[in-house]
Amino acid sequence: MFCLVGVRITRLFFFSKTKLIFGLTYFKVFDSWFERVDFNNLVRNARAQFNVVPNLHIVFKLRLLKGHLKTWIHSTRSNDSGRLQEVAARINAIDVLIDSGSTTDDIIRDRTTLCHEHEEITKFKSLDLIQKSRIKWDVEGDENSKFFHCAFKHKRYVQHIQGLMVDGNWVTDPLTFFLERELDDTEIKNVVWDCGSTKAPGPDGFSFKVIKFFLDHFSHDFCRDVRLFFMTLTMSNSANSAFFLLIPKVENSVFITDFRPISLAGVFYKIITKLLTNRFPVVIDKIISPVQSAFIAGRQILDEPLMLSEVIAWAKKMDRKLCLFKADFKKAYDSANLNSSGARLTLLNSVVGSLVLYLMSLFKCPVTVVNKLKAIRGRFFWGSSDTTKKMAWIKWDSVISSFNKGGLNVGSVKAFNLALLQKWRWRYLGCPDDLWVNVIKSIHGNLFESTFGNSPWVPIVESCKKPITNNLLPSNVIFKDVGNGRSVSFWHDIWCGTSTFASRFNRLYHLDANKFDKVADKWVDGQWIWNWSCEINGGRNSGLFA
Repeated sequence: MFCLVGVRITRLFFFSKTKLIFGLTYFKVFDSWFERVDFNNLVRNARAQFNVVPNLHIVFKLRLLKGHLKTWIHSTRSNDSGRLQEVAARINAIDVLIDSGSTTDDIIRDRTTLCHEHEEITKFKSLDLIQKSRIKWDVEGDENSKFFHCAFKHKRYVQHIQGLMVDGNWVTDPLTFFLERELDDTEIKNVVWDCGSTKAPGPDGFSFKVIKFFLDHFSHDFCRDVRLFFMTLTMSNSANSAFFLLIPKVENSVFITDFRPISLAGVFYKIITKLLTNRFPVVIDKIISPVQSAFIAGRQILDEPLMLSEVIAWAKKMDRKLCLFKADFKKAYDSANLNSSGARLTLLNSVVGSLVLYLMSLFKCPVTVVNKLKAIRGRFFWGSSDTTKKMAWIKWDSVISSFNKGGLNVGSVKAFNLALLQKWRWRYLGCPDDLWVNVIKSIHGNLFESTFGNSPWVPIVESCKKPITNNLLPSNVIFKDVGNGRSVSFWHDIWCGTSTFASRFNRLYHLDANKFDKVADKWVDGQWIWNWSCEINGGRNSGLFA
């Protein structure tokens, strides 16, 4: 790994290779678990905890037991893997001593003990492979044989779903089937009505208003020719022609860069483009990798700078090395000379107020920066410069006030900054599966907290909590609808009342063995399911969750 020093990072890139998704893995109890000593003790202890709830159905008990078993087997297999490597390394070290002639009876006994331990650990893995492949050990023999692995791979191949028959068509890729499905008249007509009637016409001079008005007369011809294009992938030259115009961006345009090119395409061309545009959004988030944050609905280009800053801050704290790639993107802004105050007000809202949009979306502006921006905006609005000072005819507070308060709706820089930071919290709660949310959770944990300083996430969390701690906003300003309960945390989300259950019933929260359960995990078939770390006897909260 290496770090590029002395470069300005403007965009974060993730590189990944395509991975075939076979779906979720289902839970299964393996026969090897019964050979482990702690398996029986785990089930006994879990059963004792379940008995705290009287008359609990066996199905619910097994469901709770499954959670304990998942945690236990994950930890056990991880320990076995680490121990297996350690034992193998020690055996290799002893073999080196034996080869060199430096050996004793104690070393030989240690090697024998380690070999037995190595065999015991690998036995559990072999038993799992046998059960997965469903082959009898005493018939087909060693799990390392070529036949064994061929049988194991054959089983996976047979169970893999190659495709489905849909309306007489063999479909192996649902996304491709959706994009290439046959057009119907309704879809084509909806596209026509979605297009603006007063849009500029193409070379033939016909606008969509003409097509809509006489749609009953032309609908058959339009639908036929559109479907013909998708079948043959060809279009007549007259339908594919367009006018290209150069619109001046500045007065006295001389150079080609002083013009903005536009194309005036025909109605038929626009219908085909609109049809493709309507189909792509349904599958675009599945086709485009989640590491692409810009130009996809539900994703934002600011996700990448946030992830980049958090990863760099984490790497500095953990003393890790990074490999960063730099890419520069040039953005050209139009320029103009403005004289009237109305034009300056428009430019103030559209450009000057947006120049610092990206920075204010990631960082909390210091007071000195807010005051500096306030002075720049004021001088620009009144037409002042470094050499010329103009009089301010009204108070700046009136300028930034909203229309309903008699202002010009310019807006406060500080309020705008806080609103942009609050937006991260809204997206954090509303898009829990986004890539940037997973990065934040992997660094700072599953709660909306910041675990270390010197990163943009710290001021974002503090800024989101400050309006509530200063009583500027009520504590229940952000809460979740329960719905099916699968995305709402029972303890950590505000979904019942004005605060979280973790803060209202702190003692019970620490007694719960499953603190990160969703509401759906605890409300099952009309009754609450609890898993306390110890039996609750008396106390002020003993009857709250009975």
